[in-house]
Amino acid sequence: MNRKDLILQNHLPTVMAPKFEEIIPCEIGKTRLVMGHDGLYIETNQIWGRLVRKLWHSDRLLPYGVVKEVDTFRDIVNSIWPIMHEEVIPHAAEYAAKKIEWAGQIIYTPQGLRYLPLDFSSNEVKRITSFQDFRKMSISWLIYTVTMKCLRHLPKLMIRMTPEV
Repeated sequence: MNRKDLILQNHLPTVMAPKFEEIIPCEIGKTRLVMGHDGLYIETNQIWGRLVRKLWHSDRLLPYGVVKEVDTFRDIVNSIWPIMHEEVIPHAAEYAAKKIEWAGQIIYTPQGLRYLPLDFSSNEVKRITSFQDFRKMSISWLIYTVTMKCLRHLPKLMIRMTPEV
């Protein structure tokens, strides 16, 4: 098999859903494609949640098992909205008013979600406020990198999820 195909297969395998038993969720930190009786699904299992979503619907039944859609990502996304409205958006709006790009992080820790503003120049992060508190943790955590850009005086919000170990 071509090396590129092997890399793709290792990072995004395609598996069939068993017909006579339930499919075992994929490993934490992994993503895969699952062929079900009615189409193709994508499944990802991350430390902050699990998602199984249908990508393609088959017009005829296939010889595979049933795949149930799951979305626990909504729980984490819904839990960041209070932090976004009370801390992140007001702080980012100060930068947007000056037409300056802003970046900050919402950190997922065992104690809950916290906002962590960044102090950076155009080419490097100079200082991360309160980072020492998070370095002391011995378990994995999740960083939501939130960027707000000014576009015709209307801030545009972008969220990127990055697993950190």
